[in-house]
Amino acid sequence: MRDGQSSSLLQLYLAEARSFAREPIAMFFTFLFPLLLVLFTGAAFGTEAAYAPDEPDSPFPNLRTIDLFIPSMFGIAAANLGLMGLPAVFAGYRETGLLRRFRVTPLSLRTLFAAHSLVQFTMLVATSIVLIAVAWPIWGLRFPGAVGPMLVAFLAGAILMLSLGFMISGVVRTARQAQAIGAAVFFPSLFLSGATLPLAFMPPWLRGVSEALPLNPMNDILMKTWAGHSMNSLFWNYFTVACFVGVSLLLIRSTFRWE
Repeated sequence: MRDGQSSSLLQLYLAEARSFAREPIAMFFTFLFPLLLVLFTGAAFGTEAAYAPDEPDSPFPNLRTIDLFIPSMFGIAAANLGLMGLPAVFAGYRETGLLRRFRVTPLSLRTLFAAHSLVQFTMLVATSIVLIAVAWPIWGLRFPGAVGPMLVAFLAGAILMLSLGFMISGVVRTARQAQAIGAAVFFPSLFLSGATLPLAFMPPWLRGVSEALPLNPMNDILMKTWAGHSMNSLFWNYFTVACFVGVSLLLIRSTFRWE
C-alpha cells in the first residue's frame, strides 16, 4: 500500500473507531450484551458438564458449559459486529451521501474496507479479552487447546463475519434495511448454530436448517479448537467457512457500489 493510502487508512481507522466508541447502542451490543449473556449463562449453568462428558465419544470431555460458551461468544460477537454493525454503517453512509463524497477523494474502496475491518476486528478482540477476563477468575475457565490454533480459528471467524457484513452492505440502501437484513441473519444464527442452544436438543429438521447457517461451522471450529481438537480434524469446517467467504467476496465485487 502506498504511503498516501497508508496515511488515509490510519486516519480513517482512528476516525471510525472514535465514532464507534461514541455510539451507545453499538457499545452496548458489542460489549455489554455478550458480557450479560456470559454472566447469566455462567450463573445458571456455568459449572454443569457440557455435552455428556461421561460418554466415550464425547467431543468435549471434562469441559463445562462456561468453558464452551466463551469460544461460542467469540463467534456471536463477530456475527454481531459483521452482520449488524457493518451494514448499518454503510447504509448510513449512503443515506447521508458520505459514500458518494468518498468516491471523489483519493480514498480507494480497498482502503475504506480495510479501515472498517480493522475497527470491527479491534472491537472483537477487545470484547473477547473482556469476556475471558471476567470468566477466568469467576469460574476458573478451562482451556485445553493451544493458543496458535485458537488464534487461527478466531481469525477465520472474524474474516467470515466481516465478509458477510460487507456482502450485506453492498445491497442495503437504508438503515432500516440494514437492521432488518442483519437481524434476519443474526438472530437465527444466534439460536440455531449451537452457540447458545445445543444442537443435540433440536429436532432433525431444525438441525438441517442449522447446518445451512454460516455461524454453524464457525462455532464448531471455535468450540472444538478451544477443546483441543486438531486443525486437521476440522478440515471440512474450515472448507465450508472458506466457501462462504469466497461466495461473499464474489457477491461484494458484483453488488457493492459507491452510490
